[in-house]
Amino acid sequence: MRPGLLPGAPSFLDFCATLSPPLTLERGQVVACKVAFDGVQPRDLTESEREVAREMFGDLDVIEPSLLDVPVFVFGARGGKTRLGAARLLYLALFADLSSLAPGQEAKCWVIAPELDLASEAMNYIKGALEADAALRPLLVNAPRPGVKTERLTIRRPDGRIVAFEAKAAKRMGVTERGRTLIGVLLDEAAFFLDESYKVNDVEIFNAVQPRMMLPVGQLLVFSTPWAESGLLYDLYKANHPSVGGRPSSALAALASTSAMRSEPGILSQVAKAQEIDRQRGTSNAQREFFCKFLSVSAAQFFASEDLLAAIAQPGELPTTPPAGARVGAGGDVGLVKNSSTIAVALRVENRLVVPVVHELHPDQGQALRPSEVWALFSTTLRTWGALTLALDQAERESAREDLGKAGLVVVAAHSVMDCMTELRTALRERRATLPDDPLLREQLRSIRIRPRPGGGESLVVPTTPDGRHCDRAVAVATAVFEAWHRGAEVRPVVIDERDPLERDHEARLKRAERQTWW
Repeated sequence: MRPGLLPGAPSFLDFCATLSPPLTLERGQVVACKVAFDGVQPRDLTESEREVAREMFGDLDVIEPSLLDVPVFVFGARGGKTRLGAARLLYLALFADLSSLAPGQEAKCWVIAPELDLASEAMNYIKGALEADAALRPLLVNAPRPGVKTERLTIRRPDGRIVAFEAKAAKRMGVTERGRTLIGVLLDEAAFFLDESYKVNDVEIFNAVQPRMMLPVGQLLVFSTPWAESGLLYDLYKANHPSVGGRPSSALAALASTSAMRSEPGILSQVAKAQEIDRQRGTSNAQREFFCKFLSVSAAQFFASEDLLAAIAQPGELPTTPPAGARVGAGGDVGLVKNSSTIAVALRVENRLVVPVVHELHPDQGQALRPSEVWALFSTTLRTWGALTLALDQAERESAREDLGKAGLVVVAAHSVMDCMTELRTALRERRATLPDDPLLREQLRSIRIRPRPGGGESLVVPTTPDGRHCDRAVAVATAVFEAWHRGAEVRPVVIDERDPLERDHEARLKRAERQTWW
């Protein structure tokens, strides 16, 4: 049994069996829960269970109890990890010893998932278990209305202690989530955590949550199907699982395929069908989804290295002035404090795309960029290349629109990062794009990853480097390419009115007065 529980608390498996209706677990799930939740040592399992544990946790006879602070489950899809995690949070909420908390202080259980809908799924398991069990139902405080997405639940235990369950989306997590007393946290599908700007934030969330766990009872559950050989899930697995040379020291890592956890015929049929689809298409999705095979980093790259190398401009190949008849597009990525401010120009000449210039301003030694400095660079670049329009994302668009508008330039909404990156990738694959010989640009493009969303579809992973760059050059170039290809205007001289704004406003008022009729 895990330390820090109330006297007389049942084991987790006994709790599951006594729920009404009971939570029925299959053999692989039972072994996982015995070891990771109830603290049963592998050497004390039955012989058949011992074989399952050896496949799941590696050849371990004894597990240091502190490793159970962070169970890391790399399980195949449909393996039941979300339901197990939800049940574990409910167990900790009911039976953790909270006598050290101040009167009225809430303990917290969090479910963190890539999207709020997925986090709410685990919350629905908890809500359903509480409402279905006659002994637990009275503990609910202000139960959510039927049909409403469950984002928060509160229970008042028989000892008067209050525990709140909360659902959170990884993309909205931040430093404001700190300062809580956490007895259970489920990082569900942790391999797919991204913030709203497509930055991987799994390690950031883990680092923010771990120091706030209430030990020795609290558990931080890192559960997911795998993705690429990078990120929090893979790092914890590789460092702590004996089968890949790890030495258990910071977490208890387990790996189990879907078929090792489930025996339901419908699920096994789904696994077999996915394998057949992979065989026909030459893909490996089933190996990752159901058999927990991490993809190599190169397999998850959005841009192929050979495509990037083929696009490098030869010396003297890039134009130094806008060619006649070209259509121009410009894209920017604005950052003033941590990220860079970058502008790129792309030219469409018949069926080809050329990126002649990328300019970047980067904050040095924590000194924020001055907006006037950024807008001056953008204005000069646009004027030089005959562009009247600049595409930016929403964050800095309004400020840029006001400042660049004074120079007669137009700021428009950029298309999504996915749309722009896809357009650039297509042009690179078809060998109709030429890029400057810029090692930092290539490094940023090479670092961008594609990964599936747990609920379907795909998302981009745009990493941030230690110096604060968030693939700023890559984003600006992709935006410029999209603009040049789809919305590019013919290159034209840009006339900049450099007079004092008061003088311009005075002249404008005079002209309006002249247009007014005498009556």
